[in-house]
Amino acid sequence: MCNYKRMTVEETLEIYETYMRKDFPPIELKPFSHIERMMNLGLYDSFVFYEENRLIGYALCSENKNRDAVLTDYFAIAADIRGKGYGQKVLAMLWEIYREHDMVILESENPDFFEDEQDREKKLRRVRFYEEKCGMTKCDFTTRLFGVEYVIMAKGCRAEADSALVVQKLKEIYQVLVKPEAYRQHFLIRR
Repeated sequence: MCNYKRMTVEETLEIYETYMRKDFPPIELKPFSHIERMMNLGLYDSFVFYEENRLIGYALCSENKNRDAVLTDYFAIAADIRGKGYGQKVLAMLWEIYREHDMVILESENPDFFEDEQDREKKLRRVRFYEEKCGMTKCDFTTRLFGVEYVIMAKGCRAEADSALVVQKLKEIYQVLVKPEAYRQHFLIRR
């Protein structure tokens, strides 16, 4: 049975160094000092998911100031067990953790921007997984953040009913997550 634990800053740094540097391209990985700052402000959570003391995956999440919306900033399943149903289980646990929130938002790399056909297929598989296996709704807008193009997906009754509200909540989260100048220069919403 999968369980989870909320991580401390020190434990999050260990996950960052051990796993995140391998699981995410450098362009997508923010400096750990930003994660630590957000955790110390109480607006950033990190979780490790495990089964019988074995790491299954992890998720790092950022909330808006009202604490009614959360962005799954980083999410990964251990490389050797991907494709075995753990992603669904872990995300279901994450939805339960944030059940009082209006919505949970997730970014997935946009398959319209790809290096080669293999990269495009990988990105398409991720989007399908979130939609078909995890019940997320693909929003009618995309974003570009620090040069990376994303499809935005959301879960929660208010998210599924109101795309404009998802835009508003995502802006609120990023206004907390990044410095104002970086937000103005590097955050773009496309409809």
